[in-house]
Amino acid sequence: MRAMRLIGSLALVLTGMAGFAAAAPGRSLQVKMATAAGFELQADAAAGELTERKVMGGAFCEPPAPAEAKRHFAGRFPINQFSWTECAVSFVPAGNGAVTLKLTAPREEASPGVYYRQEVLWDGLEMNGASLTNGSFEILSGNRPLHWEGGGVANAGPVTPLHAINYGRTWDERSLAQTFNVQAGRTVRVRLFARAGPTVGTAEMRAIANRDTLAHQAARYYQRGVVVGAFLADAAAGDWGGARSERDFARIKAEGFDHIRLPVPWTQHMGPGPGFALDPAFLTQVDTVISNALKQRLFVIAGPQPYPEFNDNPLAERDRFLALWRQLSARYAVAHPGLALELLSEPGPATDTTLLNSFYQQALKIIRSNDLMRVVFIVPGRGGSLSELGKLWLPYDEDNVIVSPRCAEPYYFTHQSGWGAGPGTDHPSGIVFPGPPPTPPSIPAVWLTNQAFQTWWQQYLTLPPEWNPASPAAIKRLLTQAKAWSDHYGRPLHLGEFGCHKAADADSRARYCAAFRQAAEELKLGWALRDWNGGFGYWEESRQAPAPGLREALFPK
Repeated sequence: MRAMRLIGSLALVLTGMAGFAAAAPGRSLQVKMATAAGFELQADAAAGELTERKVMGGAFCEPPAPAEAKRHFAGRFPINQFSWTECAVSFVPAGNGAVTLKLTAPREEASPGVYYRQEVLWDGLEMNGASLTNGSFEILSGNRPLHWEGGGVANAGPVTPLHAINYGRTWDERSLAQTFNVQAGRTVRVRLFARAGPTVGTAEMRAIANRDTLAHQAARYYQRGVVVGAFLADAAAGDWGGARSERDFARIKAEGFDHIRLPVPWTQHMGPGPGFALDPAFLTQVDTVISNALKQRLFVIAGPQPYPEFNDNPLAERDRFLALWRQLSARYAVAHPGLALELLSEPGPATDTTLLNSFYQQALKIIRSNDLMRVVFIVPGRGGSLSELGKLWLPYDEDNVIVSPRCAEPYYFTHQSGWGAGPGTDHPSGIVFPGPPPTPPSIPAVWLTNQAFQTWWQQYLTLPPEWNPASPAAIKRLLTQAKAWSDHYGRPLHLGEFGCHKAADADSRARYCAAFRQAAEELKLGWALRDWNGGFGYWEESRQAPAPGLREALFPK
């Protein structure tokens, strides 16, 4: 199966195309991992305007200069070092003529006159509506792929090719370009596959060889979970709902869930530094919730609830974070093996994984000094984004860890009606799943000036189901990307949060949850639904029953 990637609009970085344009030659000595691949389509005068442009698979296109806008079509799409990423584009030429496809790599100065070598690999290119030759770079003269121009090369190498033996390579100003003929009014579709080239001499997390570690074995018990954050949020406010939580845990088990994820506001119950002592009374309350869940044969993932101070300035919170884990690791060193610890439930959107790596490594050392057998869950940065997986750096000798990213995509569907950040006070609503919608909902005008939303919205309204950003196919591509990371590095993966706010219509919520559950199960990935009875709730207190359609979506007979 081809490992493909579809990244939602929130994961795209809206940057100018100048970073991919050909430039005067400079020295390219310092190596850096490429995070994006670029393409350009340039029509000659005879082919004329390129109309009905569409981009699929996470690509973002910047408008070119007005002088060449009608005949020039360029974009970029995110890539990684552990799987091949697909992007597809289509257009209709106005006349009979020729179009040139150029494959490019990022161009970024390390210092004046010195550019990073950010290598992009290409393979398995396909074209319908026109003829592209040697799209898999198998026909060579030396290391030059025939029918391609530019300074790029092709060869076999350490990376597993998508097709046959060879792949193309571009970096810096060394592109690969091919010109093909087009016919007036005939749609041309191009499928591109790219990945980041290996960075010899730079550090990368080592893969572990053992694919049956304690963490792999434990992951089998965390397959169908639900987030129960409201229980201890009530306790933090002085409204302890212990009896209610016991009843809910029985219901949770009866519905078919096998574990809960429990965000705990521990930091709200810590004293001042340097000791940052935890409140014993609150610790007892947390223990009661954990015990109630375990009594119902539910496994538990407990981790510190996000708190603004950490998300705003992690470095200033390092001492408190580590003090928390000194106390918790000692307290739970001999706890029931069904309790797993999560180092941070949800890092803030601005919290980069590269920064968190050192926090996680220090916390793991503290935990292992007390407990070698405890399963630990680790969440990538920036809200647990799947796109941050490639930045994680886990200690090679630490193999009792499960990585647990979150998934909010398609974000504008799952967080509609005010549950997302954006311009103005009115938020999109009436967005259905899957797209395209039979009737476009009315969208506040201010949102149509937001470039990220505008790109997503156009794709949502126009792309067919197999490429629509709000579709089962999009979810499957996204989770396939995550599974590719897991397979590459040998680390077990758990999808720690997905869900849809109640603002969406009930049928769409059910279809979305069914699509996510089915994709996760096909890839053998465990999941946790957000949430039990909150704004994204599975359970409706007023009806004393699951929200319409969700039981059937998550636990089909």
